[in-house]
Amino acid sequence: MRLIFTLILVTCVPSVTQAQTTSYHIGNSLTNDSQPLGISAIAASRGLQHEAGYHIRSSSSMNEILTNPHSVSEPPTSFGTFTTALPNFRWDHVTLQPHDEVGGTLGLELQSILSFIDLTRSNPANSNTTFYLYQAWPKRGDYQTKWNATTPDNLNTPFAQTRDFYNHLFNRLRNSTDAKVLMIPVGEVLYELDVKMSNGEIPGFSSVSSLYRDTTHLTYSTGRFIAGLTTFSTLLAQYPNEIEKPKGFYDHPKGFTSEQSEIIFDTIRNVLNRHPSTGLLMPAQPRSDFDDNGVVDEKDLYEWQTSYGKEPAYDANFDGVVDGRDFLIWQRNYYPSFSAELLNTADLNNDGFLNNQDIQHWQEAYSISSGGDLDGDGDTDGADFLRWIRLLPSLQGDSNKDYLVNEYEFQQWQNSYGFNIATDADGDGIISGRDFLTWQREYRQNWTFPFATISPLDPLHSASASQIPEPSTSVLLVLFAISESTFFLRRI
Repeated sequence: MRLIFTLILVTCVPSVTQAQTTSYHIGNSLTNDSQPLGISAIAASRGLQHEAGYHIRSSSSMNEILTNPHSVSEPPTSFGTFTTALPNFRWDHVTLQPHDEVGGTLGLELQSILSFIDLTRSNPANSNTTFYLYQAWPKRGDYQTKWNATTPDNLNTPFAQTRDFYNHLFNRLRNSTDAKVLMIPVGEVLYELDVKMSNGEIPGFSSVSSLYRDTTHLTYSTGRFIAGLTTFSTLLAQYPNEIEKPKGFYDHPKGFTSEQSEIIFDTIRNVLNRHPSTGLLMPAQPRSDFDDNGVVDEKDLYEWQTSYGKEPAYDANFDGVVDGRDFLIWQRNYYPSFSAELLNTADLNNDGFLNNQDIQHWQEAYSISSGGDLDGDGDTDGADFLRWIRLLPSLQGDSNKDYLVNEYEFQQWQNSYGFNIATDADGDGIISGRDFLTWQREYRQNWTFPFATISPLDPLHSASASQIPEPSTSVLLVLFAISESTFFLRRI
């Protein structure tokens, strides 16, 4: 299934404004792993204006940072440390990362975070600031066991890098303030990636441990980029697709292969879409938007109709569509002519062509006679066959690999003309009734890349998923008019 993200549809679903936004990030080196300034650079690559500041104090909890306001491990930006930045500037987003300390508890981190919220909101310009609990990750090891560990919901519970602890803290925080509070689920993204890696679903990775550079921190390139991309996508409500690492951040230009990127980006999107605390809806791209115009409609049905049942496809230029370009390739290569010199050398059976019959002649002479001798050593062996292959010009459009482009390929082109691989909605390699059923389920769905949809937590920007009506009678009549009324069911 192709994944192409190039068109932006904003007519049916409100999009996030592209005005300048700001964020301030408070935490330790795990917050720094997301590279706050790198998030601004990612935003710039999308044409968005975003400015970030931060207060980073390594190996510190929220309580330790709050009680040591002038101690930092990273030089602050022009906004200054949190004591200056929070009350004196307007912030759209503030991220807060809890951590452990000797004697630290859920209750102590809760009160410290509430103090940061109060300080921010002491500036009337920050009455609508959104605060994010930055969900970090457990130390390197058996990630799934650590993340899934049961953690009591008690104010005296010691800090723990578990899903339970973050959820308990988040819920208590939401119940303790009228400020808007959401979560950046980096820990949950890494968990889902570990599950996929353990199942062999991401080539080149066997576990999420390979994304750590030491016991605690993520690798400068791939690990940090995942943390930064998750943070960027959550804060700015952006689909995590088709994003390159910005120059100067996340150890540019090292990164993932295109196959790895597709899986990792989709994992981030899926976590942000279904996580109850991100405030986002990020549905997957409709699989039956065959013409990539941002909406599933009758045009996509037509694309499917013209592709239905046409296999094998004579796609001579491998662009996913069988059209006139493929015919021109066939035409250019139809019964190719060879020079007398080449025929004298490689036409083993002397019929004026170079094709499978020459290979058969070579096979019959193999190790018996010199009838297939091309390298002049007096015998017929594998070296002669390799020389024959190298002498033969490349024949684009030779679909059955008989070293000849003839009427067979022309018939194949005729039979598959109009085929479009994009209409294979379920990715099974066959254009069948299953692909129509996918279109039917997704009829009138809209795709809003690159903008995500803010959830009903923000009523000013809410836009729930489009209702998907059944196709009208007229649409179904068009479908059944092209063949027998049950033709697509026979292929299921």
